[in-house]
Amino acid sequence: MLLAQVYLQRATREFDQLYSYLVPEELSPQLAVGSLVSVPFGRGNSERQAWVAALAEAGENKLADQDFTLKSIGSILAPPLLREDQFLLAQEMRRRYFCSISQALNLMAPQVLLSTGAKTQRYAYLTDPDEAVDLLEEGSLRSMGQVRVLEFLLEVEEASLQEIMAACGVSRSVLDTLRKKGLIANYNKEVARETVSREIVEAEKSVPILNSGQAEALASLLETNSDTGKAGSEYLLFGVTGSGKTEVYLRAAEQVLGQGKDVLILVPEISLTPLICDRIESRFGQNAAVLHSRLSPGERYDQWQSIRSGQKHLVAGARSAVFAPLKDIGLIVIDEEQEASYKSERTPRYDSLDVARIRSRMHGSKLLLASATPSVESYYRSQTGRAKLLTLSQRAGGASLPHCEVVDMRKEMAFDPATVISRPLKDALAETFARKEQAMIFLNRRGNASFRLCQDCGYIHKCSNCEVSMTDHLNPHQPQQHLLICHYCGKIEKAPTVCPACGSEHFGPYGLGTQQAERVLQELFPEQKILRMDLDTTSGRFGHSKILGAFARKEADLLVGTQMIAKGHDFPDVTTVGILAADLMLGQTDYLAEERCFQLLAQAAGRAGRRGQTGQVLIQSFNPENFVIQAALRQDYQAFYEEEIRKRRVLAYPPFRDLGVVTISSHSQSSARYVARQLESELRYLVEKNKLGQQLSYFSAQPAPIPRLRKRWRYRLLLKSPSRELLTRCLNYLNQLKIPEQVSVACDINPKHWA
Repeated sequence: MLLAQVYLQRATREFDQLYSYLVPEELSPQLAVGSLVSVPFGRGNSERQAWVAALAEAGENKLADQDFTLKSIGSILAPPLLREDQFLLAQEMRRRYFCSISQALNLMAPQVLLSTGAKTQRYAYLTDPDEAVDLLEEGSLRSMGQVRVLEFLLEVEEASLQEIMAACGVSRSVLDTLRKKGLIANYNKEVARETVSREIVEAEKSVPILNSGQAEALASLLETNSDTGKAGSEYLLFGVTGSGKTEVYLRAAEQVLGQGKDVLILVPEISLTPLICDRIESRFGQNAAVLHSRLSPGERYDQWQSIRSGQKHLVAGARSAVFAPLKDIGLIVIDEEQEASYKSERTPRYDSLDVARIRSRMHGSKLLLASATPSVESYYRSQTGRAKLLTLSQRAGGASLPHCEVVDMRKEMAFDPATVISRPLKDALAETFARKEQAMIFLNRRGNASFRLCQDCGYIHKCSNCEVSMTDHLNPHQPQQHLLICHYCGKIEKAPTVCPACGSEHFGPYGLGTQQAERVLQELFPEQKILRMDLDTTSGRFGHSKILGAFARKEADLLVGTQMIAKGHDFPDVTTVGILAADLMLGQTDYLAEERCFQLLAQAAGRAGRRGQTGQVLIQSFNPENFVIQAALRQDYQAFYEEEIRKRRVLAYPPFRDLGVVTISSHSQSSARYVARQLESELRYLVEKNKLGQQLSYFSAQPAPIPRLRKRWRYRLLLKSPSRELLTRCLNYLNQLKIPEQVSVACDINPKHWA
């Protein structure tokens, strides 16, 4: 008789463990590790879904000799979606990320995979497209999520609920609200699961020849001596922008695939996925699979099954692709490894780099981190022997680094207080367009303006759900209409024409956003075609690739955008890059602010002059003497790193100490504050009882940087320790304490987002 050990889906902490069941003889031939099954559970034998984690003959299982009768599996609900090593990974994630086994497994096999096998799917369509257009033009909707759904359905007419949620970044509740309003309707549709052809952004015409630096880096990566070929070996490929890092790891992937092993390549953002995937598909053809959030449910299901069955041996995708069910991984690549988007903001709050390191050790594979601006922690690992540094100091193809200069906006404002585009940048753009070349303008702030301010009483309009100012946007369907949008909860309001506090008419937008920059640039250069790329223009499954494809084909002269355009792109005719409001990225309170600023400035500057033409970069700043801006101006990562690592050593920040953050939130401010103080008291007791004062420090519970978010009040506890193991144990202790139902507690280690 065959026995199966299973984990329950959606198990509470109390039931988050292995359970043994008998396998009926008729199910034995089809059942495998990784299958989803139905099992009777509890005294009432209620039907529950469970993952099969292990199979063994009854004689091999110690439970077979126990004095009780095992229940039997009821049915098989889904074919194998997971591999044995992924259950081991889930156990490690439970320990590290304060989650259940069930939560970890749901990351590895998302619900969309389980619902796609049915013959029908739930679809949605607009009940009255004209009414939807009217609502968008009037700006009468009160949720940014609702706006994106209506815009998406106006474009595609109908789509599955899973696809709408993925493409628009909304939850099921948004669709339910629109259905209750009568704006959309649902129906069941038979699914064909045909792969939809996406627009090709960039394809390789020929494989480039490696220069000496690339060849040396590739040889070092592929060598298999006792020092660098050991299981779990880690490398950092550090190269200036345009140095050909992608070509190095694609060559390495070819070698690994040739050895019969699998390859996993991660990119940080959906905007980069079409670019790298086009190169991968043109190079590896049908051997490559692509995983990212904007695949349709059918596409994701087919890709996943082709990976699990061993038909595909190379997987490329964004953060969640780190869980791809590859059998024998020989190489894992993390491109743009410094990006915060590799860290999940939802439970489990996993870091793809950490998960990749775990999988690398499990499979004995090589791990390659690649970046022109590595994170301080990753570069520190290369300096302390935990990773091998591979350096590319020259651009590929003989191109030189762009000429960079900073524009002092204090002088420009003295000349014209309303200026957005400085005189030097305006002249550089005009010369670029006269040469029939392209340009990019980077501004890391979307919308029309940062906020609305009353000049008489100083009132700033804030979101009623969050303790943040609302951003001024122009209604794209009615350009003369101003809307206020909260970038945290998505709430939308029509912008008041007078101050709500004092009634003054001197109430207007302040600050700069991509919408305003696009409008000003179009007025300056009316003959040029301008594209804007930010979160507002990239909704839909192919929003990113459409914009990037049009710019790559030179259907536009200028691309204006946020950090979506700052990294990973290689447009041969871009010779001028302008960076607006560089100081905005320095005005933040967390310890990562200066690192993020340097990385974005250096990466954005690196888009210019990548194919032989002389590139130029102009950085507009009100504080041009700032060390971070000067280091980015010189593209001097080493100088930035040495200054930053010195400060972190003094202040005991990562990589010298790990940070633990406990966030307590509730709709009731008093409840959140009470639980925060309770947890602080428990932590104090734990430290004193175990005499951990020399190994663990903590700070008293305080309101979070944004004290109210999405109608929930938030408090924080901050811990520091040189031992991540100790920090993990302490956070696990706090996370398992019983708290009131109306209060939630989230634990994280070294978060990338500090809102």
